[in-house]
Amino acid sequence: MTANLFTEAELAERLRSLAEKYGMNIEDFLAETIECQDCIESYHDSGIASAIRDGWSGIEWVPESPRANYRGLCPECKNQEEQSA
Repeated sequence: MTANLFTEAELAERLRSLAEKYGMNIEDFLAETIECQDCIESYHDSGIASAIRDGWSGIEWVPESPRANYRGLCPECKNQEEQSA
């Protein structure tokens, strides 16, 4: 028996279709997950408000990402960026 695996693009399209079918916005359909734009760090805690309190910045909704529905700069990368400037 083989597993039913989807590519990231197929999964994203299926999620969009489900959201549309039930009259939802894709951002309402998914949990508030945030991925860092510069590293593989992902934030899956208590949503955007908590992420901002924890030092995340530049958070934007990215419907094309299959991993997370928001992207921003994590505190570690933000500190590295500030130190490099």
